[in-house]
Order: sequence, then C-alpha cells, then structure tokens
Amino acid sequence: MGLSTYATTTLEEVIQQPGSDKIPYGFQLSILQNRETSLQWIKRAEASGYKALFITVDAPVLGHRLNEKRNKLELPDSLCLPNLKGEEYVDSAGVKYTKPVRTFYNPGRDPSNTWESVIPWVRSHTKLDIWLKGIYTPEDVLLAIKYKVDGIIISNHGGRQLDGVPATVTLD
Repeated sequence: MGLSTYATTTLEEVIQQPGSDKIPYGFQLSILQNRETSLQWIKRAEASGYKALFITVDAPVLGHRLNEKRNKLELPDSLCLPNLKGEEYVDSAGVKYTKPVRTFYNPGRDPSNTWESVIPWVRSHTKLDIWLKGIYTPEDVLLAIKYKVDGIIISNHGGRQLDGVPATVTLD
C-alpha cells in the first residue's frame, strides 16, 4: 500500500493502525525544491516502519487545474494535509502557530529534478527500498534498471498532471 504525501492523515498515524504490521507500506514521496522537507519525510517514513519510498516521477509540476482554481477548491475545516508544512505565523499574543494546509496546490515541486540528481541523493539518505511511481515508457524502465531502483509503478498520474501523456495501457 502506498500513502500519498497529500493524505489527510499523517504517515505516522496510518502505519500505527491495527494490522499494519502485515502490510508492506510505502510512502509516496515528491522531491521538492526544498530538499530538507523531502528529507524530513524520508526520515519520518523510515522511523515509522515504512518499507519503501515511492518517488513520484511523472509530476514535476502540478497540472494547471482550472476547475479547482476557479472553484477555489479547499478541504473542509475538519480536514487538512498534515504531511505538508503550513505557513507559520505569530498571533497578537506572541504565540506561534502553523496554519494547516487545506489546498492541494503546492508550488514547491522541482521541475529540474533528474535521475542523476534524485536517485543517488535519496539512496544516500535511506535504507528503504526505492520505487519510482509514474514510469510509462520502455526507456524509463531501462533507466530504472540502470539506476538500480527496487521497483516501478507504471502510471501516468491519471492524466491529471501531464497534459497529452499517452495512456499507460492501449488496447488494439
């Protein structure tokens, strides 16, 4: 089972559920421009008992989701994205708060990521298995083999992120 970075429950809470010791959990990881944030997720997943990282490789930037922007899509007050770090602010009494993240729009993705810059960096920071989520061409499979990743997940991110990407399965 893979848990998204954008889940509405923390990665720690999910893996603490009864029976989770029988499920090989993976954490779906986005490598952000701020690598420190990505590193914190890696360390949290490792400390919590996850078995693998599923690095998202088919969404270097978020798609231009016009309907979501037009409708100002946000989660209701009862939900937030706790794995994402919200803005910090200080109230009038001097108390520090972190504003909960309620929108899926996160500009921190890094479109300059490459095989050479990501795979060795992640490997240097964890002993977890490294899988790539978003592989959809034979050339990418060969690169995954070259970089000795532990597995791949064939996906085109539902076509929501990359306009014009071919379907992952075609029937003749």
